[in-house]
Amino acid sequence: MSKLISILKAIFAYRLFIGASALCLILLTLTVATLFSIPQEGTVYLESEPSFNALAFSSVEIDASSAIVYDATERKVIFELDAQSTHPLASLTKLYTVYAGSLVFGNESVITTTAGLAPTSFLLNEVPAGSRFSFEEFANLILFTSNNSAADMLGERTANYIARESLFKKVEEKTGLTATFIKNSSGLDINSTDAGAYGTAKDVALLASALLESFPEAIITTKTATTFADTNGRQYSAVNTNQQVEKYPQLLFSKTGYTDLAGGNLCVVLTMNGRTIVIVVLGSTKEGRFADVDTLITSVTNYFSPL
Repeated sequence: MSKLISILKAIFAYRLFIGASALCLILLTLTVATLFSIPQEGTVYLESEPSFNALAFSSVEIDASSAIVYDATERKVIFELDAQSTHPLASLTKLYTVYAGSLVFGNESVITTTAGLAPTSFLLNEVPAGSRFSFEEFANLILFTSNNSAADMLGERTANYIARESLFKKVEEKTGLTATFIKNSSGLDINSTDAGAYGTAKDVALLASALLESFPEAIITTKTATTFADTNGRQYSAVNTNQQVEKYPQLLFSKTGYTDLAGGNLCVVLTMNGRTIVIVVLGSTKEGRFADVDTLITSVTNYFSPL
């Protein structure tokens, strides 16, 4: 009888061992699967649709520290590289400055320069103090020439109508920004360690999409050169900070940014495959940002190519 009891105990212990082993194996499998399904910091991953080429971004190599390809039509990320990390925005800050202004002023509202705007490599004529521009002309002058003094003037004028904190909250609510911090209206570095604004590639993409909906006149940034007129009809010649705009297919918008802290930043918006596609690169080099965008445009083109 004792032998029978010993045998039964052994069988029961063996079954417990087998059951526990199986449970451990299941838990291990689930843990490994979970780890491999979560994008790790600094990695590249994409969300693809079955009808598109999911391998289009598999060999992407860019200089940028952070990047995103955002489908604004479908409101989804196609590709990202560390797109939730915060970086200095440099002159991409001016997207915020103009978008915030568009929530306060109509296109025909008059903006008066409180000081003269000196000629630069991009704004070729001096703009005297007291010059009057429609909001549309002044906002586009800011985006096109990336004029820092003009951006500061618009920021100050906007703040006269609505407190900066209240306006920023309004912008957040309308655009979905989650990690943007604005310290000045131009994006210029404040000092050697403190940038004028910080944000993520994802936030810049959301902001660019919202800007084009609120201020479609920004399409003027697709030209290499243009003129702006004050309300008295005086003309001011300007050159685009992005001289490569004409090579981009179906371009809707372009904005450059560069400071010592930020490195090279670039945002472009294009129509591709019937969709509005936003491409943002942050933390590249002054020349590398253009090559990075070229690489991502090629990848998006391949992504939308039939399988």
